[in-house]
Order: sequence, then C-alpha cells, then structure tokens
Amino acid sequence: MYVFSASLLAEDTASTEILQNIADVNRYYEGDRESMPYQRVLTLSQRVIKQRHLYHNNTLAKVFTLLADAATNTGDLAKSLQFAQDGVTLLGVDQQINLRLLLKVAAGYYYKGKFNSAKEVAERAVSLAQALNHVELLINALSYRAMANALLAEHDNALTDIERIELLLAEQPRLSDRISLINLLANAHYYLGDDNTAISLYNKVLKLRFELSKMANIDQTYYHLARSYLSLGMLDDAYNAFWEALTYAQKKQAPIRIAYAQSGLGKVHFLQTDYQQALSLFNKAELGFRGYNLTQPYLTVLLDLAIVHETLNNTSESYRYLAKAQRISASTELTEKQIVLHLMVAEMYRDLGQFDKALTAYFKYAEQDKVFKHYGEKNVLQEQKNHATSQKSRNFSLQFANQSTLTQEYQFKYQQQQKLISLLIFFVIVLFVFCLWLGVKLRALKLKYVYEEAEKPIDYIAGPSYSKKLYQYHYKMARKFEYPLSIGYFTIENWNELTFQFNKKTVAEVTLALYELIYDAKEEFVQVGVINDGEYLFLAPHQQPEELQQNLAKLAQAVKLQFFANLGEFSLKVRYDCQSPSVQDIDPYIFLSRISDATAPDSRFNL
Repeated sequence: MYVFSASLLAEDTASTEILQNIADVNRYYEGDRESMPYQRVLTLSQRVIKQRHLYHNNTLAKVFTLLADAATNTGDLAKSLQFAQDGVTLLGVDQQINLRLLLKVAAGYYYKGKFNSAKEVAERAVSLAQALNHVELLINALSYRAMANALLAEHDNALTDIERIELLLAEQPRLSDRISLINLLANAHYYLGDDNTAISLYNKVLKLRFELSKMANIDQTYYHLARSYLSLGMLDDAYNAFWEALTYAQKKQAPIRIAYAQSGLGKVHFLQTDYQQALSLFNKAELGFRGYNLTQPYLTVLLDLAIVHETLNNTSESYRYLAKAQRISASTELTEKQIVLHLMVAEMYRDLGQFDKALTAYFKYAEQDKVFKHYGEKNVLQEQKNHATSQKSRNFSLQFANQSTLTQEYQFKYQQQQKLISLLIFFVIVLFVFCLWLGVKLRALKLKYVYEEAEKPIDYIAGPSYSKKLYQYHYKMARKFEYPLSIGYFTIENWNELTFQFNKKTVAEVTLALYELIYDAKEEFVQVGVINDGEYLFLAPHQQPEELQQNLAKLAQAVKLQFFANLGEFSLKVRYDCQSPSVQDIDPYIFLSRISDATAPDSRFNL
C-alpha cells in the first residue's frame, strides 16, 4: 500500500514538473524576448530538450524559438540559426510558431552572408504569413526579403517589397510602436543606400527604447546608427555611436556584440589616419569573431586588417590576412563593400608574379562590380521611376516613424499582459494543489501531454569548435546527474595521404560517404562531431563504453565494405576506441590525446 502511494506521488510530482515547464515556456514565449533572463531560459530549455519525448512538438518549437532569441541577444547569430533550423524541422507544429522560426532562419542566413538562402526562406515566410493573414509577421518577412534583394543588387525588387510594407503599415497604424518593425525598415533603407532615412529611423528606435525602457539590445541600435553615420562620412557621430554600442555590449557581457563595436571603432580610427589604434581594435574584433562561424563580419574584419597592414607597409601580414579572407570567401556571398577583396588579391598575385591567378581575380572583381553597379541596358525612364519610388518610400517611412509614440493602446495592452501573467502564476499554484489531490485523474492528463507526437532528435555532425562545447556540456551533465558517459574516437589514420594523392572532388565524395555511414551506424541519441579532417568524436550519454565500442566496430566494418577497391590501390586505415572520461578530463583535447594513444592495433582495419 505504501509503495503504491509513493509511486503515485512520484508520478504526480513528475506531471506537475512537466506542466510547470510548459507554463514557463509559454510565459517566456509570450513575453518580451529581449529582456528574458538568459540563464533561466537556458536551464528551462535544457530540462525540456533532455526529455523531449515528454512534450508536444509545439512546446519544443517554442523552446527552440526562445533559444534562438537568447543567442541573438548575445550576438551569437550562428547558434541562433542552428536553433531555428532545429525548430523548423519539427513535425506537426502550429503554423504561426513555424513562421516565427522561418523568420529567424532568414535572419541567420542574412547575418552569415548567405543572401540567396535568406531570400529563399524569406519568400517561404511571406507565403505562409499571407496564408495565415498575419500582418505583423508578413511585414517582418517582406523586410528580410527586401534586405536580401538589396544585398543581391536587385534594387527594383527591394523597392517593391518596401512599397508593400508601407501599404500594410498605412492600413495598420497600431503597429507604429513596434521597435522590431521600425528597425527592419531602417535596415532595408540602409542596404538600399538611403542612409539619411536609415539614420532617422534608427534615432526613432533609440527614442522608443528609452521611452519603453527596452534597453536590453540597445547596443545593436547604436551599432546600426553608427554604421549609417560612417557611410555618410560623419566620423565624430559614428565614433560616439560605436562607443555607446561598445559600452552597452560590455555591460551585458556579449563578446560578439563587443567585436562588432570594436570593428566599427577601428574603421573610424583608420579613416582618421590613426592606423595603430585601428590595428589594435581590428585585432580585438578578429579575436572576438573567431570561432563563432559568422563568416560575414569575420571576413570584413580580415579585409580591414589586410588594408591597415598594407597602409603600414606590413606586406607579409597583409598577404596573410588576404589569403585567409580568400579562403573564407569561398563559402559566403560578398557584399558590394567586400568585393574589393578580389581586387586586393589580384594585386597580391601580380606582385608575387603569379599573373594567371591575378587575372582570374581581376575578372571576378570586374564581374561582381558590374552587377552591383547595374551596368548593362537600363533606360532613363526606369531609373527615374526607381528614384521617384525611392523618394516616396523615404517620405512614407519618415512619416511612419514620426507616428511611433507610446499610445494609450500600448499601455493598456501592457497592463493587460501584466494581469495575465499574475493570473497565470495564481493558476499554476492552484493547479499544483489540485494535482496533489487528484493524482489518479492527472495520470490521464499526463498521458495527453507526455506521449503526443514524440519526435526523434535531429542528426547532424557538429564542427570542431562546437564539438568541444558538446563534449564539455555532456561531461558536466554526466558529472552533475551521475550517469555514464562514453566518448568514442574514430579516425582515418592516413587521411593526409588521401588528400595528397586525390583531388578535392574525390576527397569531398569520401567525406560525404563517411558522413552517411556515420548516420547509418550510430544510434539515435549518440551525437557526432568533427575534431579535424578525418577525425570524429562520438558522444554517448547513458551508455557504457562496451555499447559504443560495438557501434564503432559496426562503423569500421561499414567503411571497409564501402571503400573496398573504390580508390584503386589506395586503402583507408581506420582506428577507433572509446572510454569514459574521468573527473580530471574536462579538457577534451587532453582526453582525446589519451584515447587516441590508447587505440590498440587489434582495433584497426586496414582497408
């Protein structure tokens, strides 16, 4: 009898915890995303995702939305994109939640410099917003598409999107005090080259932030304002705005936002011919961006470092940064200001006597410069039409910004929201008491929440920097909750020989085939990351090393079958082993060094 009662009490407690987590997720999701407590949201998200099979996909999608917002607030836009992509892949999610995730994916692609991808996702978001008849999210989607069009030199399409935004805003004056909408509209004008309008709109955003006490992301607004001042050559104003951005970013300890501000300050110092101070700031910004997979700003700061070293006659250093920037540019789309990279690379190869490479780089520069400057056939009437449309758009945007005041309607909604939050807290307390009293009935309620539309976690292979974070995360969780953790090490021993003997296409095909084999061989909850080319890390929480060893053996056999005689006389040599980290193994590289040395000859397959 006592055992039965204890079991019921445990189940009631678990049900109450699930309901409390769902209520917390909904509260943060409906609240102000900028000011939400980052650490609390992170802890809540970890609790939910750890037991994701106990929650409806709508709750999981909201969790990924909150994680994406939290990452954006700190400036980690690559991580924000990853969270949003994880949320979009969930099945059976409410369409409005899915639309918000799509917008975050579009924003992530935009900040990573993948403008065609950003445009494609924004177009999907536009279609979904139209189907849902959600005006505010439609304006967001159109704004991202307008920015992508402007960055892709499709100015006619960008102006068309802005015209449509203005029509929607004219029909919905209640949206006039939405900071996010004004900020997106300002960004669109900035990328269209209309800096004066962008400055007016950014100043309006600043005013609203102070009036509404929404200071959490004010550093971003100052940075955008400073960027527009810089474009107009207003160096003193740009310096002051960048300095404010740096100050606020340091207050909230956001390293990526700090790097953005330092990069901007470096540009101001460079234009003021204070080259040593510019070099110092660019070096700090480069360190700040490094390792976050933000190719666009990182590429920009590498270019800035190359230029300032060239100005200081540090030719070898300038060439080093140019070579690094050239490698990164292969995986991103250059903006109009970044295509100077091709010109600088061409001059570098010319000075080095590599004239074929110099000519190729010159052609790349000329081709992209032609696109951005709209060379080709374009009649005068069309240009006049675009100018008139642009002027009309500017006038409307300024008029819209001037109407953005703290209205009684907003105050009423704010008060209603506070009342609703208080009511929800009271409801949770009453529900807790009710759960203790009616445990049997809550079993049915638990089943409703627990087993509805469970989803498998998404497979992916993490990059080197994120693999280290994954290792440390699982290590800490395993120590904290005292469950077993097995770490596997799988390597292609002669990877360097493979890359030396075969071309890039063949190496890429081998890499892709290895990824597919890893997907097929690993179990559902095993995560995989890349350490270096040809080296893979397997993370298996709640597993013993013997279980993971069988997994790795299965993978090794699959590699043997896949590549037998596929590479001619060349054979892949595979080594693998797995162990559980000890208390001293928080540093993954020391542990991996040990596990790598421990791979025994009998665990090798000479393929």
